[in-house]
Amino acid sequence: MRHAPRIALPAALLFAVAVNAQDLSRPFRLTTEFRGARMCLDVVNGGAANNQAVLRRCGNLTGQQWTATPAQNGFVTLTTQFRGAGMCLDVVNGGDRDNQVELRPCGDFTGQRWRFAQLPSGFNVLTTEFRGTALCLDVVNGGPRNNYVELRPCGELSGQHWSTRPY
Repeated sequence: MRHAPRIALPAALLFAVAVNAQDLSRPFRLTTEFRGARMCLDVVNGGAANNQAVLRRCGNLTGQQWTATPAQNGFVTLTTQFRGAGMCLDVVNGGDRDNQVELRPCGDFTGQRWRFAQLPSGFNVLTTEFRGTALCLDVVNGGPRNNYVELRPCGELSGQHWSTRPY
């Protein structure tokens, strides 16, 4: 079950202004328009889903404390206070978990380079250098992966509209 119908982003939104990495130089939380300001992007600690990214109720949790580090060509790498600067948000490439998102050891990988593109609404869409502007970070709605995040085709979907706020 999806949270909104899939439609293509209007061309006017595709030029979106990238958020300056300096604006994200201090720790921040990531929330979506879909789930609201009380659900933050977090990291699973332990078990089969260890290090996978998921929305959870906001709290004083280091897995919800994100930092952006400038990378090349206007991209940033994203890390958490919980796992530290050596573990970056990355995209799974292939297999049953293709396009799912998790923390992995940082390296020179295009799946770890993220771009924040600001929409006219003030929200951002997040894309990777690896998958390009056609796939956006989105929230799964329902089923066993409810509230986990993954890359999905970009559209005018509230689960793809991200907001940053100081931690």
